Amino acid sequence: MEPTKVASQTASEYSATAPLGDLMNFYSILFCILLVSGAFGGLINLFLDRRRGDDRSAAHEYIAIGIAASFLVPLFLNMIKSDLIKSSITDIELRFVIGGFCLMASMSAIKFIETVTNKALQNAQEAKRTSREAKVLAVAADTKAERAEDDLSKGRKLSQILAASIAQSYTGEYLDAVKGFDVVIQDEPELADPYAWKAYALKRLTKYDEAVDSIGKAIELEQEKRPNWLYNLACYKALAGHDVKEIVKDIKTLAQLEHPRVCELLTYIEQDEDFNSIKSTSEFKQCLRDIGVIGTKSENTNE
Repeated sequence: MEPTKVASQTASEYSATAPLGDLMNFYSILFCILLVSGAFGGLINLFLDRRRGDDRSAAHEYIAIGIAASFLVPLFLNMIKSDLIKSSITDIELRFVIGGFCLMASMSAIKFIETVTNKALQNAQEAKRTSREAKVLAVAADTKAERAEDDLSKGRKLSQILAASIAQSYTGEYLDAVKGFDVVIQDEPELADPYAWKAYALKRLTKYDEAVDSIGKAIELEQEKRPNWLYNLACYKALAGHDVKEIVKDIKTLAQLEHPRVCELLTYIEQDEDFNSIKSTSEFKQCLRDIGVIGTKSENTNE
């Protein structure tokens, strides 16, 4: 450890445990150093001005200004974060350094006073600005934390509503399920799953056109195409009476996907009752031949 740091730490420990009388003695000595150095520096400044032919002020004015500059030295040392005064509690030699510093400051008293004053005002303004910025950041942090907590609470609530609505879809409570999905969609309109599950419930309420719109929105929002959603889109369009060519296009889009569930889903098409309205059409039969599922035997597992 460096000697100056040792001295500083020793001074800190000493100032915390030293008797009051010893500290008062030190500060009395420091006061005398500031006073004598300031007065002496003021006189030196007077003599120098007289040699230059510029001695318009009286001697006591030089002395007063010199003392004022000298007493600003502790403030200056504090602004530059110096431990010189604290270290001089235990290191007597440093008291001579302080005296020399005060003498130098008082010899250029006016410039030194202006410099310290401007620096102090600048520090005060910076501290005030920093304080304002800290308050703004604190308020922003509190607001952000509150929003994060609200978002977390909101997310949990929506997850619970979505889970409950899905359960209602499986238990046949389709109207309540649709209401629940609408709540989630209203708060999180960019989530795809609530639209897909809403379409599932709407189909079972025989609201086929609405089911087509809802599953279409889910497919639009989802970046990666899900085979079962494309299959359901074709089913809902068939039930809603859409043009067979449009439905065939959706089936072929499904067939082109590289996904392990595609083959499984395609085997359902020939026997799926949702396609009854278009099974007799030549376009549908040709589509089945094109995707290679003509004659495949399967059960209806739409969803």
